[in-house]
Amino acid sequence: METKISKGSAVRAVPSEKYKSNVTGYVVLTDADIENWRSSSASRGMTDAGETKLPPKSRAIVLDPEKTYVVLRARATVKVGYGNPMGGMTLVLDATTGDEIYVRRNDLRVVG
Repeated sequence: METKISKGSAVRAVPSEKYKSNVTGYVVLTDADIENWRSSSASRGMTDAGETKLPPKSRAIVLDPEKTYVVLRARATVKVGYGNPMGGMTLVLDATTGDEIYVRRNDLRVVG
């Protein structure tokens, strides 16, 4: 029987059987990150459609399958961009970087 993911448990990223690729998580950007983007050259100019560029809301990162993460919220929803929120996520903490990462629950397994 598989152990349920709950707050405070240790988990590892395990790629799904269907895709067998890296597990991707999302880090929500802070106001300071958005201000840094606004002052960079990436924010200047227009898009290919001739519209002004919108600041990013999050950044995607690949999780290390050998690293153990701590669950902060077992059931979470994250707004990755300007569209609808994504459900079915878990908020985990990367202790080495201090990042709070949203990961799909199906891509995590409880350790121990």
